[in-house]
Amino acid sequence: MQPEVKKLDQYYLEWEGKLYINGLFNGRHQFVFTKIDANTTQFIQAEDFNGLLVPILNYFIIQPTQLNFERMNESFKQYLEDHPFNKDIFRIS
Repeated sequence: MQPEVKKLDQYYLEWEGKLYINGLFNGRHQFVFTKIDANTTQFIQAEDFNGLLVPILNYFIIQPTQLNFERMNESFKQYLEDHPFNKDIFRIS
């Protein structure tokens, strides 16, 4: 798979990849940051797989990938909670 960035802006990142040819095994991944209030941001990470090989690769690729994303989300959350937000370095409008 050679992923291709489809959209990138301040609050959204999306990329897609395919295995050899379109329709065999495709994946679309997203990171979405939504400002809730001055101190809260919602983070959503999503992955969609489709194609003929999805049933076969579900156990070997998709399930482990989902577990790794969940671990990444927890680590990311913990990191942000342990490192106070410095408004002089980062700005969310």
